[in-house]
Amino acid sequence: MSLTTNSNKPMTALLLLKRMDCDNGVTSYCETIMQGIKDAGDRVVMVTGPIAVTPATQKRLDNMQRLADEWLKIPNIGKPAAVFQSCRVILEVIRRQNVDVIYSQGFSTLPLAKLLSLRSGKPIISCFHGGAASHRGKEGSFKERAYYQSSATLFSAKQFISFSHETTRFLIKVCGIKPSSIVRIPHGIDIQYFRPPAELERTEIRTAFDIPEHSLVCVLPGWVSEDKGHRLVVEAVRSLRQSNPEIGIVCLFAGSTEQGAAIMEDALIDESDLRAFRFLGFLSKQQIREAFWAADIVLLPSLIEGFAIAIAEAMACGCIPIRTPAAGCADQVIDNVTGFVIPFKDSSALANKIRLLDDPEKRHAMRQAAQAHAVAHFDKDQMIARTIEVFRNSDATAGPGAGAVNSQYAPS
Repeated sequence: MSLTTNSNKPMTALLLLKRMDCDNGVTSYCETIMQGIKDAGDRVVMVTGPIAVTPATQKRLDNMQRLADEWLKIPNIGKPAAVFQSCRVILEVIRRQNVDVIYSQGFSTLPLAKLLSLRSGKPIISCFHGGAASHRGKEGSFKERAYYQSSATLFSAKQFISFSHETTRFLIKVCGIKPSSIVRIPHGIDIQYFRPPAELERTEIRTAFDIPEHSLVCVLPGWVSEDKGHRLVVEAVRSLRQSNPEIGIVCLFAGSTEQGAAIMEDALIDESDLRAFRFLGFLSKQQIREAFWAADIVLLPSLIEGFAIAIAEAMACGCIPIRTPAAGCADQVIDNVTGFVIPFKDSSALANKIRLLDDPEKRHAMRQAAQAHAVAHFDKDQMIARTIEVFRNSDATAGPGAGAVNSQYAPS
């Protein structure tokens, strides 16, 4: 990996996370960054609050623990009364591990990160994983705006890493962060692993999933929940099955179902539903790639997003995205070229876009465009190199590095 650095000395980054759910995109991002830091010959320390892990996600946690030079778990890290106690313990780790930079995951850890920075002199880099654009509007409620504005002002970081255009606009317009303090680095994926399948691979996977020949296959990655849009997909597909029965649609729901028992129950009414809606549960990296290989379309009619790494992975495998304009959308979808953008909570629009992709020629052209776009923009090696460069330049006094966001993202 080629890096622009200020020194040949190994850099040590401390990742600070209030809570870790091992089946979500935040943890996936942290794992990728940790692996990249280690591959670059640098060091990483992990400080987290509670960790939620299941037998299916234990392998991910094991790998992250292997990558960490030290891992400090503080169950009450998010409680205001425990901030000073947490700070004391973490400062010992910062000194012992010779930490160079504190990487705060989200605004919830900024107060603690600021206290650590004031006591240790180490710079803070922060990122925002939350949904910067949602059905509630980009700016959110007054209470939300006040929280983000006060956090960004009182607990300011050296630089903020933004994962998408939508998040960049959110950080500027809502949080009041200067454009010069923001670096936009889209989430990266392993484009060597997430690739289009060979014809034989695709045939074998679809056979393994027991998918009828000529079926139009959709996949919705992410835990089964109201926010992800599973009910909307069920409604849209039911409508299509009635209006266009000649289109054989199979939906693969690839994600934890622990929070979605009611959604599953409402979706699986009769035997035909069992064939159309497949709830697969949490999938390993290999299994999620197989689901993408089996699919033609990747769906994400969600109400709120941070970036949606799984959409980038699916696009790299040749799936065509249909998604709402939550964060990450502008980076991923060129409407009617690499995919489709639909309004929030609009099952008719979703059904219409799925129906358009029943056309083999259109589907083929958009599959190629989606895959080429993912390869060009979502290479994890680029993401890791740029992120480490931000870390290494964080002690510079001349302001942000070359990756700082430019004025085209400033609010109009």
